[in-house]
Amino acid sequence: MGLCVFRIYERYFSREAEILFFDTGQGESILLKLPRGKAFLVDLGSSSYPWRVGDEIFRELGRKGILQLEGLVITHPDNDHVGGVSSLFRHVFIKSLFYSKTLETNLHPPPQLLERLKAEALSRKATLNPVLGTEVHRGNDYQLTHYSLVPPKKLSSNNLSLITLLEIYGCRFLLTGDIEKETEKELLHRISKPVHVLKVAHHGSITSTHREFLKKLRPWHAVISVGEKNRYGHPRKEILERLRFFKTKTFRTDFHGYVSYRVTPQGKVSCTNALGSCEGFVCKF
Repeated sequence: MGLCVFRIYERYFSREAEILFFDTGQGESILLKLPRGKAFLVDLGSSSYPWRVGDEIFRELGRKGILQLEGLVITHPDNDHVGGVSSLFRHVFIKSLFYSKTLETNLHPPPQLLERLKAEALSRKATLNPVLGTEVHRGNDYQLTHYSLVPPKKLSSNNLSLITLLEIYGCRFLLTGDIEKETEKELLHRISKPVHVLKVAHHGSITSTHREFLKKLRPWHAVISVGEKNRYGHPRKEILERLRFFKTKTFRTDFHGYVSYRVTPQGKVSCTNALGSCEGFVCKF
């Protein structure tokens, strides 16, 4: 009975938050477990475990008592980011599907996988929420800002990724999908404050995480979602050296496994990963 009471409290009443970067191999999935039972998932895909990832993430959500998502955020429709979404739709009720409207307006024809996921979302009674420009969603103690940007050149599914900034108890988590240098420059026109945790774009590819981006955002921690011995050579040595230059503590899912940040209402952050405890901090600049 005590365990049940604890689970109910954690699920519906706790004011703490958890930002959890799953280890999906060469892919990406991030859980935003927010105060008072609100939960969002950003991406769900893997090219390392394409047929297993949806069911595995469903089991992880079940262990946390999450049977419903306020929103599923699709950064862009590549299989390593959305390949497990159809499986999740069969198990979990998802209220809204967020995606970048620029994928439809700037790519001709629009990506077929995106169209398929939109149709599936509607069949499962989810609301479609296309984002164009900047869109803000406020909840109890947190704010989610989505950015759907169009770079002046190099229009691609990666560069049109939907970007999400989570602000909670003074802490700032920036989730960048697979954006490249061109979109990073556009983002700097909209984000002026540093961030505490940066999800490194495009699995640590050389196309992203340029110096000016890091110089302005000054992330304390960085997380790279990447598969062990992947054929792309991610993360690139140059990116790791760049993060070290800016004194950013970096975690990789191919080495550290999952990476979890728990945030208290006082802005105190505790960090753990599959290897144990990692350096926590208090959110302030």
